[in-house]
Amino acid sequence: MLSFGEWRMCENVEIFSAGESFDFPEEEAGIDHETMYRQAWDLAKTAPINVLSDKELQAAAIQNGQVVGALFDSWHQDQYSFDVIVSPKFYQQGVGKKLIDFAMSVFRMDSDGRENAHVKAEVVNKNLIPLLTRLGFKPAGQWGGVQIMTYGDVPKEEA
Repeated sequence: MLSFGEWRMCENVEIFSAGESFDFPEEEAGIDHETMYRQAWDLAKTAPINVLSDKELQAAAIQNGQVVGALFDSWHQDQYSFDVIVSPKFYQQGVGKKLIDFAMSVFRMDSDGRENAHVKAEVVNKNLIPLLTRLGFKPAGQWGGVQIMTYGDVPKEEA
């Protein structure tokens, strides 16, 4: 994983891993675990996408002790799924990109040894398509007005 300094993006906003095995530096983040989880899920409730309850908080973007973005993720067999939520006040400031970068680092690390490991993205925000394309995602069709994009070793029957 990258160090805290490597995840710094816009002024006073940092990404902190929320995983159970991570020694979360509450003093540095200015927020405790419980408050971070509560704020992240509160932010998710305001989002235009539905974060499923099977996903766990993986990382949070924090500014001055407040969660301004969150990454929720899960693995289902060999498919990695993640949702990125950013407070509207922090749109177009690199917060979402850094959370996506963090998710992709988790995918790369955790996919080791998985057969046909892949990410299937349901892109609600069409502005993310160029970013995901630069990261190596490929279009895989449309579903209900949502652009489907994939990354990794997608089995032929899913492609």
